[in-house]
Amino acid sequence: MIVKKIIEKYLIDNSYDGLYCPYEPCGCYQNDLFPCTNYGNLDCVPGYKCTLDPVKWGEGQSGIGPKVDTNKGTVAPDMGTTE
Repeated sequence: MIVKKIIEKYLIDNSYDGLYCPYEPCGCYQNDLFPCTNYGNLDCVPGYKCTLDPVKWGEGQSGIGPKVDTNKGTVAPDMGTTE
């Protein structure tokens, strides 16, 4: 099994929508992993479909990002895992 398939299976099995990088404007959905062909980016973490932080990414941007606590409207501390 190639690395891309292992990651895809992990995302599906754990109900993630894709990967994102918390340090760059970069994210990909689980059905289109690594369109940037950056397989070596060890900063990618699992994430969810969301409206991205307007301060960091610009107003009205959506994509893959961290889990959001909808009760508080803030980013939850669980930023994903690098396992």
